[in-house]
Amino acid sequence: MALEEKQKINTLFASHESYRSIGKKLGKAPNTIKYYLKSSPAIMEEVKEKEQEVADMFEDVARLSLGSITIKNIEASSMLQRVTAAGIAVDKFQLLRGKPTAINVGVLLDVLEAIRSKDRNAF
Repeated sequence: MALEEKQKINTLFASHESYRSIGKKLGKAPNTIKYYLKSSPAIMEEVKEKEQEVADMFEDVARLSLGSITIKNIEASSMLQRVTAAGIAVDKFQLLRGKPTAINVGVLLDVLEAIRSKDRNAF
């Protein structure tokens, strides 16, 4: 397999393309793609490291977004945008860590209620 093909496989695999999808794009059998990737543990490890890195970034965004929400924000029209951004960030870092996202709405509501309670107590 040519170096260019290997690089393309690595890129597509890192983008979560399936063996079948990669094979179709490169005119190779899915088993050939799978064999190449399984015989290259460094590639698999690199993809996992990158996913962890991206998950950490999304988690930071989620924390900053959630931490910035106040009662005044909730009353403002831009609140929908902040909650949407926070929800997306939470979903992203949960997905990248291999965890379900179904619980995120409950977690987000709990955090918002805690923030609301904190702001109410501040007055």
